[in-house]
Amino acid sequence: MAGSFQPAIQFTLYNQVRRYLLLRAGAGAGAELGATVAFLLGGLSRAFSEMLTYPTLVVQYIQQSADHPDKHKSIFGVAGGIWKREGLPGLYNGIVPQLGQAVLGAAIMMLAKEKVTNMTKAIVLGGLTR
Repeated sequence: MAGSFQPAIQFTLYNQVRRYLLLRAGAGAGAELGATVAFLLGGLSRAFSEMLTYPTLVVQYIQQSADHPDKHKSIFGVAGGIWKREGLPGLYNGIVPQLGQAVLGAAIMMLAKEKVTNMTKAIVLGGLTR
């Protein structure tokens, strides 16, 4: 479940905040984000989406484990069991290394996406004006 929602949340958040920042700056249709802003926004959007969807990954790992006592329960049964035993921190067990890897990768990816998109626009629009 998290596998499909996480990118949807990440890219929606990135694009909406990007749009807001460009509108707020009064930028025109061909405006672009700076490298630092694209990098930070990419990392923050991934961190936010990861925080929202990570508990579903924890539940999925438990359901796929060989020896966990809750493995045959429903999604809500597993999540409820974790909540009773460990509280909210139990649903986020192991998120720190996941965030470290995912946020850096997403930040670099969104920076590259922004630069490639802008370069492509310049080539296409430059070719059309000649």
